[in-house]
Amino acid sequence: MIKYITHRDQVDVSKMTDQIKNYLIIKNKYPHSIVFYRVGDFWECFFEDASVASDQLELVLTYKRVPGIDDLIVMSGIPYHTISSYSERLLFKGYSVIVADHSRVHKTLIELNARTKKSTYEKLLSLRLLTFMG
Repeated sequence: MIKYITHRDQVDVSKMTDQIKNYLIIKNKYPHSIVFYRVGDFWECFFEDASVASDQLELVLTYKRVPGIDDLIVMSGIPYHTISSYSERLLFKGYSVIVADHSRVHKTLIELNARTKKSTYEKLLSLRLLTFMG
């Protein structure tokens, strides 16, 4: 039976993709902010952030399948070029917003792995956090 994961505490991080692991590192570092994570042409948010964004910004709440698990992660997203207007709406409503770019994180992760021979997500993400608003 498929389960819908609505909160980040419900996941086994070891089974998550690098994208979701990176998102969780940022979210755990900034638990009171809404985290938007760039994936391709969209800014996505997951778990409880997706629920808040869906409610506050009138976005469709949808689900993402993560390879390796049978459950679906709650998510919502916006086109990349609309991040300013959506962020402003959340800020006006009293939320803090974090914006991080997955493509830059992934590229840097590959470079770091080539040099250090190990994953250093925490260091990596502190270098690649693009914007903190609020």
